[in-house]
Amino acid sequence: MPTAITLALFTPLIGQPFTLDDSHTTASLALIEATALPARPGAPRPDPFSLVFRAARELGLTQGLVRLTHARVGTLELFLVPVGQDDQGQHFQALFN
Repeated sequence: MPTAITLALFTPLIGQPFTLDDSHTTASLALIEATALPARPGAPRPDPFSLVFRAARELGLTQGLVRLTHARVGTLELFLVPVGQDDQGQHFQALFN
């Protein structure tokens, strides 16, 4: 598992699946976007960024804390918020700020 969670860690993983594994289901979420956010003076994180994942609609995922695993980054607990959808599924955003 990486020592620092940064945008540079996730950018090469765009298009790759992350495994969601909880007590109710096991599913795959695709990382579809990794974007830098504007830095704010005095903010706890000098390099804020967001990640957007796509999940199948039938998964029924809602806002909340999830555990995602990827071979390169290991297991992460992320708070995902629904931010839209397309013809391939629902989009969920995780903010690192």
